Amino acid sequence: MSMFRKSLFFSLAALLSLTAANPGRAEGRPAAPPIEAYGRLPVLTDVSLSPSGDRLALVRHQGYQNRVVIQDLSGNLLLLVEAHAEKIRNIEWVSDRFIFLHSTVTEDNPFDLDRQEFNILRSIDVDKRKNFELLLNDPRFVPSISNIVGLRVLGGRAYAFVSNIPRDYVSVGSRIGNDNNLKFSRYYPDLWRVDMETQKIEKAAPGTNSISSWTLGVDGQVVATSWYQEASD
Repeated sequence: MSMFRKSLFFSLAALLSLTAANPGRAEGRPAAPPIEAYGRLPVLTDVSLSPSGDRLALVRHQGYQNRVVIQDLSGNLLLLVEAHAEKIRNIEWVSDRFIFLHSTVTEDNPFDLDRQEFNILRSIDVDKRKNFELLLNDPRFVPSISNIVGLRVLGGRAYAFVSNIPRDYVSVGSRIGNDNNLKFSRYYPDLWRVDMETQKIEKAAPGTNSISSWTLGVDGQVVATSWYQEASD
């Protein structure tokens, strides 16, 4: 092999060695970030489109923080709702103005000695840029034991239908010999209709021992009920 070919061979070998050792820099690009950096980027976990199709609600998760971002289709921010460390379970448009948000949070149980997951049901008013937790401001209820049954627009107003056992039937026991310190003098809920703007609460249907859930018609009236009971040995 001639001296020129030997020199060319060793030059190419050295170049290939450098490229294999650091391909990013060989092409003039910066080195890629470590893989854990991608886990710190914001993540969209849910997207909901308004009935008209003109607005978007985005659930954004970053680290241990969650927020709901509401914007129009051009990307203009309409409202930002901080959910902090809550786990967002569901987000749903009721109308072009109102959004229902269901999240849960794990906290110390004020009625017990254990940590427990509690429901948080919210109404979000996009136009007035405010939100509130359903049943929170009514002393008749313990909001965290509420469950959503349905969402309706009736006569131009948005309503959330929730099940809840009124506080009159809930008390704190002694916990001696029991797993839970929260006591119920009855275990079946009633169905309540909540105005998503004014927070006005009305009883939509009474509960009984033979009802565990309701099915609503498009007019918000109960069209069917059901009951679930675990089989016993």
